[in-house]
Amino acid sequence: MKIQHFLVCLGAGVSQVSLIQTAKSFGYNVIATDQDENAPGFEFSDYKIIESTHDFNSIIKSIIAIKENFGPSELLTGILTRSSGPPVISAAHISNYFNLPGVPVLSAAAIVNKDLLRKKSSQLGIITPDYQLINTDNFNIRPHYDYPVVVKPALSMVGKSGISVVRDKQQLVKALEYAKNN
Repeated sequence: MKIQHFLVCLGAGVSQVSLIQTAKSFGYNVIATDQDENAPGFEFSDYKIIESTHDFNSIIKSIIAIKENFGPSELLTGILTRSSGPPVISAAHISNYFNLPGVPVLSAAAIVNKDLLRKKSSQLGIITPDYQLINTDNFNIRPHYDYPVVVKPALSMVGKSGISVVRDKQQLVKALEYAKNN
């Protein structure tokens, strides 16, 4: 009896299509999840879960329901994501719940939340760039910076978005607004 391996892909949007297709080319079955019921990756998936990739509890419930249909030769094997944001935390929770290889939940949270990553790095003696967390509600900022500076969200919903290189004080507020919006 040949064992069928299933991977959960967090996201089924355009950027995950190649990930799903590659998993399929290696012989894996794919359970894809996305909040968009028309996500293009669903076309290549064996099962689809219409849920936000941030809602790991709902995804876990849906996987449990899917697994009830599994036969003895079908195994949940792993989690895939191309994200660098909240789906990384979801992947950690799902991996933990189903006892799959993955990143521990606390490590995932630190990886995704850059301020937590910098704090932990400093505690471990790992040198990090100087930074300041700025409250986006009132932009309480230092009166002087050595320009240029990089402004970026501590947590962005889309990886590598909201980032600006600021070369003078006039650009700073605009860059902070841009980061806040991302």
